[in-house]
Amino acid sequence: MQQNNIRIIAALGFPIGVVTVFFSLVLFTGGVGNALSLVFVSILCTLGVALIFWVPFCTGVGMLVVFLMLALYRQLRRAAGTTVPPLERLADATQPDEPTGGVSRNAYHQAVADYIRKARAKGYSDSQIDSRLAARGWEINDIAQARRLLAVGG
Repeated sequence: MQQNNIRIIAALGFPIGVVTVFFSLVLFTGGVGNALSLVFVSILCTLGVALIFWVPFCTGVGMLVVFLMLALYRQLRRAAGTTVPPLERLADATQPDEPTGGVSRNAYHQAVADYIRKARAKGYSDSQIDSRLAARGWEINDIAQARRLLAVGG
């Protein structure tokens, strides 16, 4: 996973972790007031040293929740019979203009096709393009689908 994706997940992890930990504390302590009291007393009585525990704990719990949600999402997509591109492919994807007959023209195949078209314009051979795409994590099927898309004028 790229460093940027880890930073994004960590940034999402803290607020999601705060909410998750707070609701867990509400369940375990018996109420919102009790949960808030526990957190505030732990922070005030230790002069803020408890934050060394609470911040990483909330971030870790939040990242765990985000990873579990992503895994569940991918599992549901696979069960539905659709492929799930990595986060990098989703970020670089563009929407297709119009569908073509028989060839899947989804966003990440279009993104690969655009990359192949630009690389060919710069003079790269097909084997160089394939090796660069494979090094970036693209699967052979995605590359082949993008080439078929280019062949029909995509």
